[in-house]
Amino acid sequence: MEEKEILLKVPQGKKAEWNEEGYLQLVDEEQPKDITERIKTFNDACLMTEGKTEEEWSEENETEKMDADVLAFLKLRIICAALNEGREPQFTVDEWRWYPLFLLWTEDELSEKSDEWKQAHALRAINDRRTTYAGFACAGSDDAPSNSNASFGSRLCLKRKALADYCGHQFIDIWLDYCLPKK
Repeated sequence: MEEKEILLKVPQGKKAEWNEEGYLQLVDEEQPKDITERIKTFNDACLMTEGKTEEEWSEENETEKMDADVLAFLKLRIICAALNEGREPQFTVDEWRWYPLFLLWTEDELSEKSDEWKQAHALRAINDRRTTYAGFACAGSDDAPSNSNASFGSRLCLKRKALADYCGHQFIDIWLDYCLPKK
């Protein structure tokens, strides 16, 4: 393949580099390359995708008037967009899309687990939550009892499994507000 040389003007403090999808993008020189090192909070995601702080975004969107699950969904959309670094799902047959996996444990099951295991798995108590319909998974049966499915909003998908795992752990409290609203 023949290569061509092009000249780009890059702003001070930025550099041009190729991303995983093969697109040239501008990134801050001092930022860590891995997105999980750059997006640790909702504020980080807001700054990256909206160009605003979390406080500015909340004021602009009048979030105090929203139900917790609606607010959580809007936050998760921003977080997933930031973690995906601009990649949007194409919904093609060969495209993989990932979501965090959540499990509900009984008190008996948890009593057998160590404190270290519980901490590593980002466990949260859900005593004050509605659990009759979790909202993040469902099972159905059509012609055979073995059929099942899981549904999630397509705007909350991530481009890699590792990002879905990170998002589920790092932003567990926001996912909890989305999936299991308080009573």
